[in-house]
Amino acid sequence: MNRKRNLLAILILSIFISCDKEVGIDGVVVDASTGERITGVNVKMTSEQGNREELTNFIGYFNTYKSFSCGFGNCNNDFNVEFSKDGYETKLINEKFYNSSEAEFINPEKKDTLIIKLNNN
Repeated sequence: MNRKRNLLAILILSIFISCDKEVGIDGVVVDASTGERITGVNVKMTSEQGNREELTNFIGYFNTYKSFSCGFGNCNNDFNVEFSKDGYETKLINEKFYNSSEAEFINPEKKDTLIIKLNNN
């Protein structure tokens, strides 16, 4: 009986200790002047949970989300994302951008698909 109780305690403790989280954002990159989506933008996310780098696809979409588990370790989900492409000014945002007054969304009511505007050089 003690063995079952110990096993149950370990199982319950492991459930409460571990948690799954995500860090990052997704959205589209557009030209600030024309509103046209920009392909091939280098999108580089840096965080304590790891880095992720990709190019925007043929419709200007990017996704920097990274899933991680935290238990007793660091559950920090702060991040920075840098958007860069020749001919455009580099833009740097962080996790606070999503809730800032500067943030725009394709569907504002649901706050989905963040729009990142890049200015020409």
